[in-house]
Amino acid sequence: MPIKVTVVVAACNAGPGLMLTLRSLDAQTMPRDAFEVIVVDDGSTDGTPDVLRAAVPTRPWLRVEEIAYSGSASRPRNVGTGLARGEYVLYADPYDELFPEALARAWQYAAGNDADVVIIKELGPDGWETFRFNEPRANLDEHVLALLTPHKLYRTGFLREHAIRFPEGPAALADHAVNALVFARARIVSVLADYPCFRPATARPDPADPRLVWSAVRRDLYVVSRALPSGPRRDALLMRWYRGCLLARVGPPLLGLGAISREATVRFAAELHHEFLGPQLDTVLSAVERPRARLCRAGDLPGLVGLAAVDRGVTARPDLLDAAWRQGALEVAVAATLVDPDGVPLLFHRDGDRVYRIVPPELAGTLTDEELDVTDLLRGRVELGVRGRSSRVEWVLPSHGRVEYVDTPAGTVARGWCAARLYPGAAAYGRPLDERLWDLTVRFTALGYVSHRAVPARGGVGPALIDGRAVVPFAASDAQLSVDLGLGTAGLLPAAGLTPADVTHVDARLELRLPPIHLDGFAAAPGEVIVGGVGYPAECRTIDGRSLVRAPVPPMAHGPVSVRLVDEPAATGLILVPGPDGRSHPRREAPLPASFADQHEPSPPDRLPHRHRIPAIGAHVDTHARRLEPAHAPGQHSPRPRRLVQRMYRRLAVPFQRAARRIPGHIDEQ
Repeated sequence: MPIKVTVVVAACNAGPGLMLTLRSLDAQTMPRDAFEVIVVDDGSTDGTPDVLRAAVPTRPWLRVEEIAYSGSASRPRNVGTGLARGEYVLYADPYDELFPEALARAWQYAAGNDADVVIIKELGPDGWETFRFNEPRANLDEHVLALLTPHKLYRTGFLREHAIRFPEGPAALADHAVNALVFARARIVSVLADYPCFRPATARPDPADPRLVWSAVRRDLYVVSRALPSGPRRDALLMRWYRGCLLARVGPPLLGLGAISREATVRFAAELHHEFLGPQLDTVLSAVERPRARLCRAGDLPGLVGLAAVDRGVTARPDLLDAAWRQGALEVAVAATLVDPDGVPLLFHRDGDRVYRIVPPELAGTLTDEELDVTDLLRGRVELGVRGRSSRVEWVLPSHGRVEYVDTPAGTVARGWCAARLYPGAAAYGRPLDERLWDLTVRFTALGYVSHRAVPARGGVGPALIDGRAVVPFAASDAQLSVDLGLGTAGLLPAAGLTPADVTHVDARLELRLPPIHLDGFAAAPGEVIVGGVGYPAECRTIDGRSLVRAPVPPMAHGPVSVRLVDEPAATGLILVPGPDGRSHPRREAPLPASFADQHEPSPPDRLPHRHRIPAIGAHVDTHARRLEPAHAPGQHSPRPRRLVQRMYRRLAVPFQRAARRIPGHIDEQ
């Protein structure tokens, strides 16, 4: 079979991270003879070559190439690309992980669209804009260009045809250099958003020497300027580097640099402005970026530092307005307000129908009224999403909302609202959510500020039974709104169990009253009630704000009561015990400390003389009140059976011995 995908892994003293990557490749659903993995060892000195040689015999798709130390991932990747036999090539590093269907889905999508490059869904906050939906033929706008990592599927022939290689030597941002050429030359760029493919390792920081960084930014801007004629495609690529690599570095990050590095950063950025970036690009900048761009072009270091101090730490504070189940979905409404680092709403000045930024007096003389006027530059959006607690996979929920300026007694603020529906059966791009715990998140974008926060929990939202799954909203330890899809029936019952008042057992029908459960599209949900190990078919209905579970249970049925509405049954904390009126009555079970059962022998049989007979395991006799009470939970041992048996033995031993002597053939051992 022809090789479809080659995965190139650059390794140097990789340690356990390399095996983490290889194990994720072991789990791929693509046939083993349809892909290959080339690990290029860049002069490791920690035993990595021995680990690789030991891994080859059990992995026929694995090839190992050893080269002299080069000091970066660029040369190993270039060597691996030269050796690749696959139709497409994917680059990975140690500690990176691929999801099981990643290679199969990515190749099928690439081949079906004849794509030169496929941007596969990788985890991280930068992918929110990129992975909203599949795009077989994507336009090169900012959301497509947001991720410049090499974790994409590149057509091998395309890379070789255009001699696209990673820059070797002490170059910075080598991934950016490759993608600058790729996006400038590619005919078809596709975006695969409906399946999480790649979990990258921790991002590598920029080199300490700012000259290397700015040299790399200049290299990429030069490549884009030379590769494309003037036009929308070229401007879109230039804007990606302009915003993400230049303006972002002369913003709040400037405050973390020393005096010499600040001066060098602003000088380099001003030079690139004049060389590659004309004022015509400023028309699409945000309200925050426009004054920053002018000050950067002028080389105004004090103005940039003052503006960075104003922008540092600005975020959005979300508030939960409502959360309720409606028509099989959890409807969530959220408001978000732009605030400063102390959580105080960020104030604006309104003058008639115009809205202006408020800046410190020392900065007010530096910025023009036009730069402070943000009336028409709000460009706001508020959206909701869900993020898997363990995998960190995030899905954007269908949302509708708005952002606007709101006048308050303290001043004008920027506030947004959003409403979304979480349907667990289709939230993962039309597929069911496949993890147990999911956290709700909110993303606020306005004026050039971007905030990604957890949705706070407020009040209580009841459970739901949807598509045969129990969905239980709850407040996580950090007070954020989350949902649990793995509790099963136990998530539908009260945490403290039921009380006898919640049970009615009349005319061979047992009725359990539960807190309200939202039922998706069902007049009644099927289930089962289990009494003393015997199951009885049941149905669950929600009537007048209470959920009722009803089952035909015989009047004298006795034993612990469990309910099954989803998968495994769950204990209710009740036990049915027969009464003198010919029917069973509910009682609370009294659980023992966990250590008690480990220290005592099992309970004796329940066959005791005449009226003191115990009719159900788990009950004991109160000889004074002459009634049955639950003594322990199922599987635990009663604290009183030994004393009870001893007392009965003392009372009955002598009469039994006298009766035994009257039996012919009996030998009295005493």
